[in-house]
Amino acid sequence: MMSCCSGRNAGFSLLEVLVVLGILSLTIAVFATSNRGPSPSLELKAHVSALQAEVAAARATAIIEGTTNTHAMAAPLCPGSDATLTFFPDGTAQPADICLTVEPLDQRLRLDPLTAQLVLPDTR
Repeated sequence: MMSCCSGRNAGFSLLEVLVVLGILSLTIAVFATSNRGPSPSLELKAHVSALQAEVAAARATAIIEGTTNTHAMAAPLCPGSDATLTFFPDGTAQPADICLTVEPLDQRLRLDPLTAQLVLPDTR
């Protein structure tokens, strides 16, 4: 009488082991990356991008309506940073120094008075 696990049919094939290891490694990779939040630098870049969009919209509103428009920022600001921005009907703005923060990083920006756009400050 022949036993069930003798000869060539004993154990797993190399292909079966590789498939199981591949599935396990994909599962671990998905689990490991899904449990981490966004990095501080990516979060800060997202805040800068959102603020640039807010500034462009506030400037456009001031030009279209022909009135002075003030905009209060919702982004996480450093202490002492200008919290409101003022835009004029001619497309200019009151200069402002802005500092966004996402611990442990800070990003300093300046509202250019002539173009009413956010720029990196000169580091000269």
